[in-house]
Amino acid sequence: MTPSNKLLLALFVACTVSACSLLQPQQDPIPDPSINLPTPTPVPTQDEVLPEIELKRMKNAPSAVLQGRTVQDVMIDIEKYRLSRGMKVVTKTRNRIEFTAPVARAKRPTQARVRYTLQSVKGGVKVAARAYQISYPGTAKEKVADITSAVSERLLQEFARYKVAGTWN
Repeated sequence: MTPSNKLLLALFVACTVSACSLLQPQQDPIPDPSINLPTPTPVPTQDEVLPEIELKRMKNAPSAVLQGRTVQDVMIDIEKYRLSRGMKVVTKTRNRIEFTAPVARAKRPTQARVRYTLQSVKGGVKVAARAYQISYPGTAKEKVADITSAVSERLLQEFARYKVAGTWN
């Protein structure tokens, strides 16, 4: 064997041994009982706590209390009604649902959004909604306009449909 072959063989063996040592399973270190690790506190989900700005907006939104209904039942009725009108669900949580639909007769790309918030109250469910018109959605020129006040009468008429199960259409 030539000296260069011996050197290459030695390098090959060294690389193989070092690679094999990397393949061995590593053991987790035994925790030291003298070290106190903080226990993580559960963070409330977005379903449980609404941001303050959202709460302020919903206080001014049209709302109605639906006696004898549950949040889940009202949510199902709202979803059926909005889907029957050609809207799509954007987000859905335990107490909030948001829909979107393109606005057909607009000069520029526009979409309508409706966000419902449901809250259990004594003997029923309080439902509130806000409506938005979004121009150039998803672009740098996107503009959001709150049109809730302009459609509040229609929203209140819609809430009346949900007072009795199955009367949403």
